[in-house]
Amino acid sequence: MTARLPLNQLTPAFPTGAVGGMNNAWMSMASLELTENQVFVLTLPALPTCRYFGVVLMDWWQRSIDPSNKITSLNTSQLQPNANGEISIVTPAHPIG
Repeated sequence: MTARLPLNQLTPAFPTGAVGGMNNAWMSMASLELTENQVFVLTLPALPTCRYFGVVLMDWWQRSIDPSNKITSLNTSQLQPNANGEISIVTPAHPIG
């Protein structure tokens, strides 16, 4: 599904019910291709106020990338706002442990 996405850009959020998921959930996708010295930065204007918000790194088959040994997901309880209130999520070329 992500093979046709532009590299290193998020899609606009869409309801997952449109593709067989929950009707009250939304998602966005990206196909990341980073060099060793690059990072992908996702900046949100504020901490989301929805009941659940999560960011997960997955492979082509939507499996979490080595969750036993690497940090591959974050949720609202793990996010801390920057001094200006924005939320920045930084993804390196290889997930860190």
